[in-house]
Amino acid sequence: MLKTLSGIVLLLAVFSAQGQDRCGTVQLIQQYRMQHPDWHEAYAADSLLLAQAPAANSSQRQVITIPVVVHVIYKAPDENISDAQVQSQMDALNRDYRAQNSDTANVPQIFKALRADCRIEFCLARQDPAGQPTNGIDRFLTALDSFTIGTDMKTAPYGVPGWDNTRYLNIWVCHLSHGLLGFSSCPPNFIPATQDGCVIRYTAFGTNGTATYPFNMGRTATHEVGHWLGLLHTWGDDGGACSGSDLIDDTPNQADANFGCPTYPHPTCSNSSDMFMDYMDYVDDRCMLLFTYGQNGRMDYVLYQLRPGILSSNACEVPAGFASNELAVLLSISPNPTAGNILISTGSVLNKNIVVTCTNQNGQRVMEQTFFFGQQDHYALDMHLLPNGIYMLQLSDGQHTLPGK
Repeated sequence: MLKTLSGIVLLLAVFSAQGQDRCGTVQLIQQYRMQHPDWHEAYAADSLLLAQAPAANSSQRQVITIPVVVHVIYKAPDENISDAQVQSQMDALNRDYRAQNSDTANVPQIFKALRADCRIEFCLARQDPAGQPTNGIDRFLTALDSFTIGTDMKTAPYGVPGWDNTRYLNIWVCHLSHGLLGFSSCPPNFIPATQDGCVIRYTAFGTNGTATYPFNMGRTATHEVGHWLGLLHTWGDDGGACSGSDLIDDTPNQADANFGCPTYPHPTCSNSSDMFMDYMDYVDDRCMLLFTYGQNGRMDYVLYQLRPGILSSNACEVPAGFASNELAVLLSISPNPTAGNILISTGSVLNKNIVVTCTNQNGQRVMEQTFFFGQQDHYALDMHLLPNGIYMLQLSDGQHTLPGK
């Protein structure tokens, strides 16, 4: 709900203690403010501009595709989530930001006309900052048992820095402590560019694998990416005072965060009902259903004015010299780590032989096998007989060679 600028002060100063478990973005904002006294003034100035951003009619512009790199930071094997789980999160983001989620039918009638197809899509990057092929998944073995709000997962020695934030949305997936599900940086940024992005708990990421009910529909990432695109919590983070603001004029003013799955109508602050099913509230994944046109206008403003490099990024394109169906771009290896078979998939029938070479940490070749990717696009490589350790797989079609860990 659009109100006065005073709500920004409340955003920085007050937050729901209950909300700490769902999202830590407000706490991260407070850290920014302590580290950079000029941050509040810059944020207020940008917020005034954001508040003036018109509600979007996204049908009048082309679809925006945001390249994503997912940094999987793990210590325990189950934290090293599979490629399939990462892809399930991309699919969930694409459904939610395009209003193609089947449960959108559950939006109350009074709010249906406000539901926006944001015409924003996401892809796993196909080329890294150096222009080399990638599957958009970066894995790092950490020495820490868990992380909290901060940058440890984004910096050495416990994590990895983000890729060029003018070209990629960086998402770190790791074990967050104290039940925290995620947090995100938001524009404007006073942290280093290599720390810009979203952090998601590995049990709240994607829709399969380790994703755990009631946060198993990928909507923690939908929420945190909303922050990365400039959205605030719908209640303005004022601790129930009804005076905070998300600076959006088509989200009803509400008292505080909602949890679980409230029953409609759920009125607070003299409204007919909170829009508790908005992606920027704190309800369970199964009850998060929509973005509004006002929120879509805010995200468009951020992309065009504050993150314009994303619009011109070519990181979703296949690197020059590689055909769109080449092994070098489409390779997927899972599970990693494994106690037995490794499934090697190219995502496309290549009609060619692929030589798979496995070497140990000393560079010694311990296995080599040739598969013909003609009738199928995946094969299982049996590694049962190899001793425990770290191995490097190298795949070659005679023209291109791609390493994979």
